[in-house]
Amino acid sequence: MNDFGHLSDYFTGVAAKRLSVVEIDEKRSNQHEINGVSELKNLFGVEKLAVTARFIYLGEDEETTLRANANMTWYDARAQHPKRTEHRLYYQSNPVVTKAAPGDLMLLARRVDGEVLVIVAKRESSPENRLLWVFSLEEQADKFSVGMMSPARDKDIDFTVRTILEDLDQVV
Repeated sequence: MNDFGHLSDYFTGVAAKRLSVVEIDEKRSNQHEINGVSELKNLFGVEKLAVTARFIYLGEDEETTLRANANMTWYDARAQHPKRTEHRLYYQSNPVVTKAAPGDLMLLARRVDGEVLVIVAKRESSPENRLLWVFSLEEQADKFSVGMMSPARDKDIDFTVRTILEDLDQVV
């Protein structure tokens, strides 16, 4: 038994995917939106949500780590349509998304206090591998994989997990 707790003490759920060109490359799209597949409804619900999210970019070393706060909105683009829904996740431009590249891993983490973290890890980097391990996620493709914190997937926060979370400023 440890004194650090469990991931569920800090997070309600996570979603991860590989970024595509149209989601991140400003030359290909300036919408700053990610289609909100139905799996994201588990993480954000169905009501409009506007938050100031914390964005973190993790490269191979400390010098390539970037942090920014930016507005993010989860909304139904077809809210006025009686039979259709089309949820989207809009994010404001910031240094983290400017640094991100197609193929990088994007992890959306919902904290128990409602705060949203958007963590982008360079493809095939050590931080990417650590994030996948900490949140018990499989290798990601171009579709969201969502994991809600539950006893079956909850992880004890041992020294290793705590160190990784401290790197993300999650546990103080």
